Amino acid sequence: MRAYEGGCHCGAIQARFESDIDPERLEVRACQCSFCVRRGMKAVSDPNGRLTLRFDDAKARRYRFGTRMADFLICAECGDFIAAVSDGVGVLNVVGAAMQPFASLEATAKVFDGETNQSRAARWRAGWTPVVLEAAQ
Repeated sequence: MRAYEGGCHCGAIQARFESDIDPERLEVRACQCSFCVRRGMKAVSDPNGRLTLRFDDAKARRYRFGTRMADFLICAECGDFIAAVSDGVGVLNVVGAAMQPFASLEATAKVFDGETNQSRAARWRAGWTPVVLEAAQ
């Protein structure tokens, strides 16, 4: 498995994304909800990969909006939006995490309006990456 490292601007939240999929073959998505559009989010995930997020709880904010089903992890120091997590899976914002080579790739716009909470949770379980949240040392 290949590993890619990144993190927020100030370094308070670190991200490690592991995947066997070549960066050029991994779908980069641009969610079209108001939160993601305002932040220029480009998301990647691999249900067979692994996402590790390391941070101190005092330096990370968990923001919930809309359906309130996912925690959006935002650095309390620099304000970067790094990932969304829910029930053991997550999606990485490669722009917020400054994770190359993904951040420079073109993203496909995705609109998820009209999903039920049940179908949204099923989509996340099927397509997001298993996530591990670790306390910063």
